[in-house]
Amino acid sequence: MSIDSLPSTDHQAPPFSLAWSYPTHCRIAGLDSAPGIIVSAKDTQVVALEAATGDERWKQRNMNTQWNQLVTTHSQAFLLGGFSHLSAINLDDGCLQWRQKVPSYTGWVHAAHKTVIAGGWRGYTPIHAFDADTGHMRWRRPLDMVPVRTALYEPLAALAVVFPDGRILLLALEDGEQIGEVILPVSLSGADFIPSGNVGTLGRPLLMQGREDTLYSIEGEGLTVATQHLECLTFTKTFVAQNGEVFFQDRQGQLCVATLGQEGMAVLGPLKHNRSDLFPVMRLPDATVVAGTSFGQLQRYAPQGGLIGSMTLGKRIETPLHLIGEHLCFGTRSGNVTAMHWNTYERTTNSGAHLHRDQQKPST
Repeated sequence: MSIDSLPSTDHQAPPFSLAWSYPTHCRIAGLDSAPGIIVSAKDTQVVALEAATGDERWKQRNMNTQWNQLVTTHSQAFLLGGFSHLSAINLDDGCLQWRQKVPSYTGWVHAAHKTVIAGGWRGYTPIHAFDADTGHMRWRRPLDMVPVRTALYEPLAALAVVFPDGRILLLALEDGEQIGEVILPVSLSGADFIPSGNVGTLGRPLLMQGREDTLYSIEGEGLTVATQHLECLTFTKTFVAQNGEVFFQDRQGQLCVATLGQEGMAVLGPLKHNRSDLFPVMRLPDATVVAGTSFGQLQRYAPQGGLIGSMTLGKRIETPLHLIGEHLCFGTRSGNVTAMHWNTYERTTNSGAHLHRDQQKPST
C-alpha cells in the first residue's frame, strides 16, 4: 500500500487512513452492505463482516460463488451463484433460508418489496420473480428483445426493463403485469450494468444515455422524462444519480460532475481509470468526492474541484463504494475487502485547501 499525494504542509493529513482489511484470497466480485455490515462472496463462502472492525459476524459455506451477483436488503442477502442457483441468507445469523434453481446465465438480481427479481441478462432467460420470504416463484415473463438493463423503479414498485429501441416497460413487482411504458426518441446502448437499489425518486432518477452528450432522466409516479446536455462526450457508460448529481469520466480522462436539471458540467480533475462499465465514485459528507479506479487507487477531490491526493491499495477496485459511518468500504481484485477512514476536509487561507484529522477515533 502506498500514498501518492500532492505536496503537503506539516499539518496536512493523508486523504485516507486504513481502518481494516479482510483478505479473501480471491477476486472480490460480489459485495454489498446492510446496516452495520459488509457482505462479500469468498471462494465457496459468503461472509458478513462488521463494518466498524472487519471482524467476521458469520459465514455461510458450500455456496457456489463463481460469477456471482450479490444484493442485500435490511434483513436478507440474495446470491445468484454460478448463474444457476438463487439463494436467500438471513443477515442476522447467516442461515440459508431457501435456494431456487434458475436457468443458466440468468444474471441481474434485484430485491425490494419482499420480491426478488432475476433474469434478462443479454436476453438469455425470461424475467423471474420470487417471494423473498419463501422462495416460491411469483411470476415469469419472457422478453421480446434483449434488454439494455433492468432497474427497480421505486415510485411504482415496479421493475423497469430498458430496451435498445428506446422502450422502457414498467412491470409490477407483485404480479409482473405491465403498469407503465416510456418511449424515448432515440436508440439506447449500454454496458453489462444494473443500478443498485431503487431509482425513480427525487434526486435519484432512472438515467439513460442518448446520442452524444444527451442524458435522459425518468422519475416519479407519472414517469416524467427530462433531457439535459452534458456538453462533453463521455467515456463512462454507467450513469447513477446521487442526491441530484451525476458523476462521470469524459474522453479526456477527467472526472466530471453534472447537476440534474442543469445544462453542462464541472471538471473536478484528472482520473486514472480505464473501465467504462464500472465507476465507483461518491461525494462524502464533507462535500469532497472520492473515486475508486481500475488501477487500484482511491483519488479524492476538493468540493469544487482539484485533486487533494490519492492512495494506491493494490489491484483494481472492482465494487461500488459503500459508506458506513466513518468508513468507506469496497473490494479489490487483489482479494481484499477494505475499509478506509476518511479525514475531514477543510479550507485554509494561508496554504490553500488541506485535510485534517477529525475528532473521531479510527477503528482498530
